[in-house]
Amino acid sequence: MDIKSQLLKSLYYLFIELSSKKQVCMCKGVEFNEYFIEANEGEIRVNLRDVYKLSSLLFKNLQKRLKQLHSSKHDVSATRSFELEELNLLMRCCMVTLTFCVPQKHLLESGRFLLLMFKRLSLLEVVENADSKKSISCQCMCSGEITFDYFAEVASLSSLELFDTCIPSITSILEVIIDELLVHGQLRKYLQTIDSICPTKERLFKANADSGGFGLTMEMIYLHFTLSISNETTLVKFLNRLTWVRSYNSKLPELGIIPAKTLLQNPIVLSSPKLLQAHIVSLVADVISVGIHRETCTPDPMLLDCYLSVFESSVILYTQHMSILKTEDHLADAGGNLVNKCSQPSFESCIDLGKIEKLNQMITTLNNSWNSSLRRDFFEIKSDLISSSIEYLQQNLCIIDITYRDEIISFLKCMIIRAANEVNDIKLPLHGDASLQDICLLASLLMLMSNSLIQALKSISFCKKYDFIVEIINCFKEFSIRLPIQKFSYSMMEKNPTSHKESRLKLLHFLGLLSLSFDSGLGFLVKSCISVIMGLCNLFVLEEGNIDLLRSLADPTSLPSAGSLNIDKEDVVCQYPTLEVAAKFQKRRMLYVVSNVSDANESTQTEDVRMDNLPSKLAVSKETCSGEVYLKTRKVTHDIDELADFIECQKDKDYVDWLKDRNKFREWKFAKRVKRRLEKKKQAWRSMIGKS
Repeated sequence: MDIKSQLLKSLYYLFIELSSKKQVCMCKGVEFNEYFIEANEGEIRVNLRDVYKLSSLLFKNLQKRLKQLHSSKHDVSATRSFELEELNLLMRCCMVTLTFCVPQKHLLESGRFLLLMFKRLSLLEVVENADSKKSISCQCMCSGEITFDYFAEVASLSSLELFDTCIPSITSILEVIIDELLVHGQLRKYLQTIDSICPTKERLFKANADSGGFGLTMEMIYLHFTLSISNETTLVKFLNRLTWVRSYNSKLPELGIIPAKTLLQNPIVLSSPKLLQAHIVSLVADVISVGIHRETCTPDPMLLDCYLSVFESSVILYTQHMSILKTEDHLADAGGNLVNKCSQPSFESCIDLGKIEKLNQMITTLNNSWNSSLRRDFFEIKSDLISSSIEYLQQNLCIIDITYRDEIISFLKCMIIRAANEVNDIKLPLHGDASLQDICLLASLLMLMSNSLIQALKSISFCKKYDFIVEIINCFKEFSIRLPIQKFSYSMMEKNPTSHKESRLKLLHFLGLLSLSFDSGLGFLVKSCISVIMGLCNLFVLEEGNIDLLRSLADPTSLPSAGSLNIDKEDVVCQYPTLEVAAKFQKRRMLYVVSNVSDANESTQTEDVRMDNLPSKLAVSKETCSGEVYLKTRKVTHDIDELADFIECQKDKDYVDWLKDRNKFREWKFAKRVKRRLEKKKQAWRSMIGKS
């Protein structure tokens, strides 16, 4: 009897919970029956013999499901998504059971079964299906009885054909495998040990004792990349998916947020080819962006540290990448290192030489296609870029802070027109053999930076976390201010030199990059840069509760002539609501602030539990009501019935505590500003004394 999805989900949750508990022996004997999972008072004690029996049953079901899947003559990605979901859950359960104290024989046999499946996956190659009548199948992963001779046979194979219609299903399975391997370090070590004790001719993967068990994971990442970006057509799809437009159509990734962070910060990644790095960064950006377009979805504060860590990594990787590009002194070396590369294993040490050669050949072919035709196909004239950029803003309004949304849109439109019209004396060095890889990595890093910053700002509620963001972006002070749009913005901002002292430096940098991106003519690069600036606008609102500094830059009358681009400056002027009182209260719908986390997702999760990214997970949206409760909290007594319609409140939310927390934050910001001004006066006084 097949195991259904709902039961598998519940079983997986149970395994994850049990795996966080200590496994102990209740007597002096060595009989397996005496091993239990340590339980808290009032909990049922679980015998590991039962876990072993359940694991054996699950592996038999997995073998059966693989046979059913691989014997299918249908397009798996189109007609068997439900079966694929069950298969992914079943695979998760099987992999987790091997982290328990199960008999060594079962561990060896089940581990070898997983390794065989991984090996067959690693041999897949995409082939063109010229004959449309040809049956589509994924028989390349067919599994029969497992024998050591069969392992030796599989280990000697060089490749297996895979039709492109099966790719979405296979990449989904790969993401499940990568996710579980990243979470369970013990499982990685088990599989590496099992493969290494086999005779050399029967080993399935390259052994590397210094890889920390990540060698097998990198094999799966390598395969995910080669299947996802295998030819010119898939490269075009990858470039078109880099921005937020892809979020509405793409499936949710099987990779969880915490494993994605682990993957991004894996030192082996930094030694891989830049196009593979771009693919990994884009995959992590996909994971971080889950739920980013939902205004009514309460963010999970438990993930705040993860978002901040990813944001920090994205800034470090970005500054390193831009320093390597060396845009004629426009970008200084901003420093920052994730790891000491000299002391870490390399990508080449984890992957077979034959695969490295195939990877380099594929990247060379893609780069030649980019230089010969694709670069020209993606190029847009500036008038089209402006129109598509403004349309991109309208499609992603929900990203922008609702409090000052109209004014921020006005500012962004002004900056788009100004950036497109400025004449720069330097260009982004995105030409030559490395152009495709540099462009892809740059655009993917921009999206990762914007996604992680926006998600962090949705969850942030403590002053110390804001200080951490300031510390991260402080590196942008090392970048020079040279381009016309930067000089104009800097001169306007200097009229209020104490406002947004740190974040303004990052804004200046990305306004310059936006101008250079318009010169490149690449729409996805322009939109990626706009995404970062949208996140920065939200940071400005959080810092001081206003956008006065941005308003000073959003004067349409100061824009350069746009006659040649057919852009009407009136299009960028913010049309404010006519009812002043209504507008005032409408902007106070602070739905982006984290409510009291009393129901924090049944918070028994550990770092290993990624319930937020399990299949079929639905976002939790808050029930709303009129603004009468909020108005009473603010002690408004007149015209409550008329004003309440303009305010949307969360039901059962304690607005008294919320307002107190908000006031504490504003008082902290004010005290910090006063302290900064006092320090400047002291410095000026010391300078005067020194001169006298």
